[in-house]
Amino acid sequence: MTFNLKVYVIFLSLLAFVVSAFGQNNTARIDAHIHLYDINRDSSFTFLNKQNKDTNPELFRPHLEKDFLEVANSSGFNYAYLVEASTRREDNFWLSQIANESKHILGFTVNLNPLDANFISDLDSLKKNTKFRGVRPRYKGLDFSNPEVLKQLKELDKRNLVLEINGLKHVETIAKQYPNMPIVVNHFGGGKLKNGVLQNEENYKKALQEVASFPNVFMKISALYTLSGKNKAPKKLKYYKPLLDANHKAFGPNRVLFGSNWPLSSLRGTYNNAVQILEAYCKSRNDLSEEQLFFNNVRKAYGLINPTIPTFMELSNNELRLKLDLRRGGAIAYISKSDVDRNIVNVHDEGRYIQQSYYGGKIINRQSEGQKRAWSPWSWNPIQVGDCYRNRAEILEYKQEGNTLYVKCIPMLWDMKNKAAEAIMEQWTTLEGHVIKVQNKLTCHRTDTIYGEGKTHNQELPAVYPISALNNLYSYFGDKPFTGAPLSNPKVINLRSGFWGKYKNNMVTESWMAFVNDDLWGIGVYSPKCTNFLAGMAKDPGYEANDSATSYMAPIHPATLNKNTVYEFDYYLIVGELNDIRNDIYALKKSIKTE
Repeated sequence: MTFNLKVYVIFLSLLAFVVSAFGQNNTARIDAHIHLYDINRDSSFTFLNKQNKDTNPELFRPHLEKDFLEVANSSGFNYAYLVEASTRREDNFWLSQIANESKHILGFTVNLNPLDANFISDLDSLKKNTKFRGVRPRYKGLDFSNPEVLKQLKELDKRNLVLEINGLKHVETIAKQYPNMPIVVNHFGGGKLKNGVLQNEENYKKALQEVASFPNVFMKISALYTLSGKNKAPKKLKYYKPLLDANHKAFGPNRVLFGSNWPLSSLRGTYNNAVQILEAYCKSRNDLSEEQLFFNNVRKAYGLINPTIPTFMELSNNELRLKLDLRRGGAIAYISKSDVDRNIVNVHDEGRYIQQSYYGGKIINRQSEGQKRAWSPWSWNPIQVGDCYRNRAEILEYKQEGNTLYVKCIPMLWDMKNKAAEAIMEQWTTLEGHVIKVQNKLTCHRTDTIYGEGKTHNQELPAVYPISALNNLYSYFGDKPFTGAPLSNPKVINLRSGFWGKYKNNMVTESWMAFVNDDLWGIGVYSPKCTNFLAGMAKDPGYEANDSATSYMAPIHPATLNKNTVYEFDYYLIVGELNDIRNDIYALKKSIKTE
């Protein structure tokens, strides 16, 4: 699939998610609103109390993942997003467990009361599950105009969570106060039909336009049958078109997403027919695709992974195992000996890994736009894995050719909240023995006017985060490089001192550094054009891949990244005994040209 840069710029301005034919399964669909419950769990289905058990006995049985898939698969839905309707606190944690154990459940929203004493602690407990994405507070008497409720919603914003809400009344107020918090309005915001006529049409459309003016607000095209006003919902698009048109006109094609409201949706019609109505609607328009409504916009609203892309690409030989994380821009996420399952790359958060990270333009304050306070002010900083809020880069293409892995991604801006950089990153990773050669390429196509041009920054070529169990730093700082002169073993500077250790004034004369353990085994990075480095340790030595403590080293080199800069560099990772690392670097120097 040939990548058209002009088309991509348009798509990026609309924040649509795309994936190349190498990674995208075009039949994948996500239902963004289903309820799961088990009536064998005491009182776990109290939200059904309004339903007459004699009239609707089908609802009063367990409705679990397998039941949903049996109904939805024939309409092409193989993934779902869960929404908790129960007001019982413990049911949120049951839902979390269900989601955690499922490959078909991509995320879930819970029902928590912002005024409950356990609100913050429950958020933090649930956040341990990366599939936890939102909160829909639905409690009798809960008033979103209450200043204390509004204040508590800040806890969602801080944790990069989505607020779900059923009506339109308070959305404008909330969106104004939290312009960077995604808000998903459920069930058409309460719009209703009667005999195919949109009720209270003028006021409803006005309210839609008001809330849609905030770009962080999405509309869930859900509970279609319930809003029909008929016990047996009509089966033709014509009946629903006024409601669909009003929402499409207000929110456009990139902020509407489908949710069925299963199993409650089954009370008035079949799952398949509801989907067919919306498929027909997409076909009737040239600006709304099924892929947007059933897949892309769901992922965009909730920040979900692309389930059609595998988690890792892997290379291995008799020496090493290497993995790239395709859920995180294809960055190097795993390196181990071939016969030992011990990752020596720290992957504690999106700022770690071994990845591309660049700096350009002026250092500016964008806190009003979602820039994290801890990283403000900051420059334009596209990063391969994801941002500091843990929103991840999007893979555009990936493939393997022999012992080389290729990835292409849209990086994120590190300091910002869920903002893709106007750039493309490419990476070619080749494994030969215990040497990993990496070619990196950044293609900028910035359209902003805020960062400016012409400012030079030291670039990390690349950023390397070994585990802190590799806690001894070695290099060569002398004036007789590549002669085998005795190595330098500087004291490791801890980040607690205020910054990493700076090895400047071209003192790293062999262009490499290595972190090794007490047996002098570890990983080195060789970046031929670099004779200045940063290196150090965060927290304490002795820790592993998922721990907060880490080692760090980065060859650095000055470069100016302007709006249309294309920047490329190569580097090498060498794993093994310290003497072998140095010997391999000497061999590499003889075989390559440096700039």
